[in-house]
Amino acid sequence: LGHGNPATLGNSIGQDGTRTLRRSFDLAMSLNPDFINFFEWDEWNENTLFKPSVWNSFAAKRLFRALISKAKAEPNDPLPGDDVSVPNLLVSYRRTLVPGETAVFEILSVPETGATGTVTVQLRLTDAATGKVVQKYPPQRMDLGTMQEIRLPSPAEDWAGSVALVPQVMVQSGERMLDCTRGLPQI
Repeated sequence: LGHGNPATLGNSIGQDGTRTLRRSFDLAMSLNPDFINFFEWDEWNENTLFKPSVWNSFAAKRLFRALISKAKAEPNDPLPGDDVSVPNLLVSYRRTLVPGETAVFEILSVPETGATGTVTVQLRLTDAATGKVVQKYPPQRMDLGTMQEIRLPSPAEDWAGSVALVPQVMVQSGERMLDCTRGLPQI
C-alpha cells in the first residue's frame, strides 16, 4: 500500500509531533545515564515527522543539539552558515489524513545561543487546486529563548473537499515577515 496511502489509517492515528522524543529524552536524562541509545525510525509512518516536515534531517539534528546542550549546560550555538535573523522553528504534522482523524500541527521554537525576543507565528492551510485558504489559525507569540511548542488541532473532515493542502507558516519577527511555505510538503 505504501506509507502515504490513506488505507494505512490504523497506523496513522497516533501523532505527537516532537513531544514524544522530547519527553523520552528528558526521562532518560533524569536517570543520569552513562549513555543514551536512540534509534532511527520511519518518521513519516510513525508520525514524528522530522523528515516529511522539512525534507531533510536538519530538524532532528537541531532538536537533538538543543536537548544535549541543555543537558550539558553548554551553549547551543547556531550552525555554520545559519542566517541568525531566521528564527529556529520546527514544524511537524502528518502528511496523510482521512476524515475522522484529528490533525495536530506542532510548531516548536528551538532556542539557540543569543536568540532573544519573541516572534508571532500563524499557520494557514491552502487548497492546492483552488488556492483558497481553507484554515487560518490565530496568530500566536513564541519566545525564541526557550523551547516552546504551539499545538494546533483540527478535525480532518473540515477539509474533506480538498485533495491536497499546502501548509504556510507566517513568521513576524520585528518588522520582517517570513513566509515559510517552500520545503513543507502537502497534506
